[in-house]
Amino acid sequence: MTMSQSPDIGAHVSTLMKPFLACPAKTGQKKTDLRNFHKATRVIDYCYSSESEQKNIIMKININNRSYEAVVGERLIDVARKNHTHIGYFCGGNGLCQTCYVRVNKGMDLLSPLSDREKALLSDTLIKEGTRVACLTTLDKPGTLELLTTVEEVKRMVESRPQDIVAYQAKMGWEALIKFPDTVTMQARRFAEGKLDTWELVTDVITAIGDAIALTVRTLQHGWDPSEPGKTFKRQYAHEHNLEQNAIEQASLTKKEPAEKQNLPEALRIDQKAPVN
Repeated sequence: MTMSQSPDIGAHVSTLMKPFLACPAKTGQKKTDLRNFHKATRVIDYCYSSESEQKNIIMKININNRSYEAVVGERLIDVARKNHTHIGYFCGGNGLCQTCYVRVNKGMDLLSPLSDREKALLSDTLIKEGTRVACLTTLDKPGTLELLTTVEEVKRMVESRPQDIVAYQAKMGWEALIKFPDTVTMQARRFAEGKLDTWELVTDVITAIGDAIALTVRTLQHGWDPSEPGKTFKRQYAHEHNLEQNAIEQASLTKKEPAEKQNLPEALRIDQKAPVN
């Protein structure tokens, strides 16, 4: 009996194949990619889950070489802020300061598509390099994501390759200048359409400043990750591990030498039997 002669078997196979045939645009999976079937459970669950259930799906996100958990639907800026990650957000996540740029090293297909607002901020060069605006980008699909924030990239460059910082700043300044007309037009339209609440903006900026201060204090106390104890410096001595040698050295330092053996000028030497008035 062939599959065409048995509607029940055909329907059953069609149901099994549905996640791979009907959901590739939503999950980023290739229609013909049936490898690693045991890893497809999460994809199948996502395809058949409701929109509210999709928002609660936990995924892994790696920011600046540190792993965190995030929920589908969250903005990148919110994930970074709640985990106290090194990222810029002076405007409080309102898409004004342009300091929350991130470079996506892995998982670009898991993010929301580029919006018109992002296209108004990012040059074609930055887009090709995988740059996204964290406050305008959301986690769209489950998976593993790897990001590097621009401010962290600059920090590492200053620490390891300070000679490159001038060229980097010149490049970023030029890319911003190219998009300056589009950026101004987009922001003006937002104000004109009332999509940017001034009071909310001020509140967000104040909150962002407070978060930055708290992060600075936390970093000074614990480093970037409070769970990891900071490295302490301990001075090492040549014979620190040899207690017997230490005792000999200590005795030689405290032993009193006779005056005649001390390397003192004759005028400063005192007779041991001289009376003391």
